[in-house]
Amino acid sequence: MQQNNEIQTLTAFAKTLATAAAEAILPHFRQPLQVDNKLGKGWDPVTEGDKSAERAIRALIEKHLDYTKSPRAKEVLANWEQMVPKFVKILPKDYKRMLACIERAQSQGLTGDEAIMAAFEENARDTSRVGGN
Repeated sequence: MQQNNEIQTLTAFAKTLATAAAEAILPHFRQPLQVDNKLGKGWDPVTEGDKSAERAIRALIEKHLDYTKSPRAKEVLANWEQMVPKFVKILPKDYKRMLACIERAQSQGLTGDEAIMAAFEENARDTSRVGGN
């Protein structure tokens, strides 16, 4: 029974973290998009919304540690840089594809709305999309 309670507690905390991340990202929705690449090699996009979500999650884990003295929270915070990549971000495929299209448009010298429109047009022609066209 204790294990079931732990699972319920962890599930509730995970939902709290997800809600905080969503609330942190929302103000960045439909705003000019600045996409950085976290990797020196390859592609791992990160936006200001992503960074805001990460800060919100960290703040909640810090608060959780203050209230509960949780050894797991302490471990996560002590190893934050190694733990962050283990967090799972749910990202719709079309959104991820759009970020990659925007990056390609920006690498061709387009900025702002021009880059977004070029990315939109590229994404619309991509036959691998769910709708196919």
